[in-house]
Amino acid sequence: MLHGCHCNGSSRGQFFIDNGSAVKVNDDGSETATAVVPASAPAGPKPSEGLKVDELKAALEAKGISIPDGAKKQELADLLDGAQ
Repeated sequence: MLHGCHCNGSSRGQFFIDNGSAVKVNDDGSETATAVVPASAPAGPKPSEGLKVDELKAALEAKGISIPDGAKKQELADLLDGAQ
């Protein structure tokens, strides 16, 4: 049996989520359960965001990442963003 708040005496059409499952109470009183997959967290700002070329190079050097000769700003940013 479903456990939840039946505030107005009727739970038809409502969803209840518990232990990773969503349970819908159908019009006929039957229940339909489905697995709930949590949404992934939104990505935060990239480490390279707002940095100038010299700042990107300094950040890469601080992480011990070698800088390819002639690397452009976007390449430097990609290297920094891909570093753990």
